[in-house]
Amino acid sequence: KTRVRNFVSNSRITLPTTAFKNGDFSRLFDPAYTGDPDSGSILGTDALGRPIRYGQIYDPATTRVVNGQTVRDPFPGNIIPISRFDPVAANILKLAPITDPISDTLLNNYPTINTCCPVFDQHTFLVKGNHIFSDSHRIAVVYMQEFRERNNSPGGRWGIPPGTPTGVYQLQNTPGKLARISEDWTITPRMLNHFAIGYNRFGNLNYSVYLNDDWPEKIGLQNVPGTHFPTLRFTGRPAFGGGIGAGGRLGSGSRTGSYNGSMIIQYDLAYLRGSHSFRAGFELRLYYYNNRILSGSGDFIFTPVQTAMPGFNTNTGQAFASFLLGAVQGTSREIILTNPSYRTRAPSFYFADDWKVTKKLTLNMGIRWEIIGGIFEKHGNMTNLDLAKPNPGAGNLPGALVFADELGRKTFQDTYYSQISPRVGFAYEVSPKLVIRGGYGINNASPVTQFNAPST
Repeated sequence: KTRVRNFVSNSRITLPTTAFKNGDFSRLFDPAYTGDPDSGSILGTDALGRPIRYGQIYDPATTRVVNGQTVRDPFPGNIIPISRFDPVAANILKLAPITDPISDTLLNNYPTINTCCPVFDQHTFLVKGNHIFSDSHRIAVVYMQEFRERNNSPGGRWGIPPGTPTGVYQLQNTPGKLARISEDWTITPRMLNHFAIGYNRFGNLNYSVYLNDDWPEKIGLQNVPGTHFPTLRFTGRPAFGGGIGAGGRLGSGSRTGSYNGSMIIQYDLAYLRGSHSFRAGFELRLYYYNNRILSGSGDFIFTPVQTAMPGFNTNTGQAFASFLLGAVQGTSREIILTNPSYRTRAPSFYFADDWKVTKKLTLNMGIRWEIIGGIFEKHGNMTNLDLAKPNPGAGNLPGALVFADELGRKTFQDTYYSQISPRVGFAYEVSPKLVIRGGYGINNASPVTQFNAPST
């Protein structure tokens, strides 16, 4: 059992100030507060002859063209009235409050936690048993189960988990199971029969701590699933709201998970004859990978541009002010149509001989034949491009996607029957204290490493 709690901090992030959350951006005109000597200075005039000030917040609802020039009205005193707050933004501030800074500074005003996972718990359970039926027959059983849970997050995390929904904590669970049973039977003093079967399963579920809590509905965000609190991203120069939160992000949109594992069956027969030690056997490897990914609740990007004077995008406006007004620069949402379950099979046969040629020289020779099955999807949800199939979305021109299940199959990959892997080695005793060893062999990497989640 392992339990870790680590909240050490030696760096800081930027969170919006209490004044900003009330719509008050007046201190952006103060060079002593922003650390920028240009703050509050006059950059020029607009088409109406009004001064354009460095750090000014403008009202996007007043955008219009005057004498061929796009203009906006500044918010008086650089203060956005609460009555102008977007309803979703107002609900976020009320129901999922953003942590208040601990120092009266614009930037770097809240300590971050150094480690990726300030809360970590792991429990491992192991049972092992052996039973000897007779001098020639025995069985061994092993079962292990592990529970690992931790609060992980991207760099820039803050506070104690779970925090508020505008925090960035995730909850990662990685449950694991392993079971194995083997049987050894000494048929004769020269012949040993070995049979074993093993199974393992490993999960990696990495979800927001506020998964499936219907936060979009709570804050009034419509037409998105309630998977997670929507992620809010802030870009631009730091003094203009860029980089707020964990690397410019509030809210965790983590919603990925998977289970993978295998079953391995092995039969092995060993036989001793003279100076030879023969081994022959069969092995079947069955691998699987199941995705557990959820559709997203939305990713929203805010920049200073929406509250800046057009033509002065780098000197006016503020990303958090754009958020308060609901003025989104861009948004995206991932839709997961299916969670594929991949499979592959790999049977193999082998023969080996350890031949003690002389008292000092031993040769090791062997060959393995593997049948590499193609990766397939359990329900036939795999696609490929058929260059001859008419595409109704392109005027029936040739070239369209085809699903494996449409063809009565589950994969487009062929089984490979020619994977022959020889090996040869030697060991030579030069002296009682010196042995020279060498060898050559061909190994095959399992196709399980090519399992992958599809793009949607």
